[in-house]
Amino acid sequence: MAEVIGRSAVLGEVRRQVVDWQRAASVLMARGDAEAGLRAYVAERQVELVAGAEAARERVIATWTEQRAIHGGDVLIVTRRNVDAAALNARARAVLRAEAQLGPDLITPPARDREDRVVPLALAVGDTLRFGESLPHLGLRNGTRARVEGLVAGPDGDARLNLVLEDGRVIETAWNALRRVPRFGRQPKHPRVVHAYAGTTYAAQGRTCSAAVMYVGAGTDAREVYVGLTRHRHGAWVVVERDRLDALCRQRQADPRMPATDTMVLERLFREARSYREKANVVDYAVDRVAFVRDGVVGLPERVVAGIDVGRAVRAARALREAATWLGLEHGIVPAWRLIDGYGRRLSRVPAPVVRRLVARLAQHLGRPDPERACGRGLDRGIER
Repeated sequence: MAEVIGRSAVLGEVRRQVVDWQRAASVLMARGDAEAGLRAYVAERQVELVAGAEAARERVIATWTEQRAIHGGDVLIVTRRNVDAAALNARARAVLRAEAQLGPDLITPPARDREDRVVPLALAVGDTLRFGESLPHLGLRNGTRARVEGLVAGPDGDARLNLVLEDGRVIETAWNALRRVPRFGRQPKHPRVVHAYAGTTYAAQGRTCSAAVMYVGAGTDAREVYVGLTRHRHGAWVVVERDRLDALCRQRQADPRMPATDTMVLERLFREARSYREKANVVDYAVDRVAFVRDGVVGLPERVVAGIDVGRAVRAARALREAATWLGLEHGIVPAWRLIDGYGRRLSRVPAPVVRRLVARLAQHLGRPDPERACGRGLDRGIER
């Protein structure tokens, strides 16, 4: 409906992001255009494609470690699936232990994970935890985080924890006291507590951190992109597991044996960023959603091509410029033609004259001078590099 009538909810002010172009991208995503916001991060080289799930997770942890060296411990890893969050938490704890910021595991009590399964939860001094349900008797809300400052194992198998909450409060309590008080005589369940270095987009809603690393290891959508790229103040990086998208591209190629280029893989990622997976609707499968509402024609599936979707890139560039102007950042924003220029030079395999024509066309659409003349250097040399 927002696309058809051209109106949607409007974000009044961006307070979280401090980088101008990221503020403009946040405005676009808040207005429902997650694809345009994601394209801006690609243009700024903050989206990385990595082949293989293990290699991608390693890259996430490496990026997280790099950002912690800059911003301290206030760096969040965001992902879609619980299984990915659990795997990344385990890797993060190993890194912190190697840095001597995390002690040895002293106890492993039973706890309920994000899928409400009972699993052993290794605890050490220095761990950061997240509570998955409200505990009124302790003044804790669902989503509250705490750092383990002290831990003593008791002779009866229980343990006492000294916790420093994110609001500065300090509580000392037994592990079993972290269980929610049951009603109507029901049996108490195990505490719902998980490690808090990595979390799902659902759990990250409302969070603010200095920097964020988003891991796309499964199919994504507009809501996940919006949440993952708006938690940070100073910067966000996206690591994408490439093989899944490569396989999807091959299904629509004339020759499925040919590997997809990075450009094709990213265009497939942009397509996922246009839909909402929680509530599937026939309109999500229409090539042109506005045309579908107008005449009821779904259209044929989009065929994967080797180049950039110029039309969508032009619209994304124009939307980014309009958002920047609305924020009063027109002179501080990255030139919108770079969404094609830098992206095409780095990823596209099309000949240099074709890329040059695309850049000229985009500059004409935006009413900007020819970027080749503005930069004072030939575009061909940049493409050859």
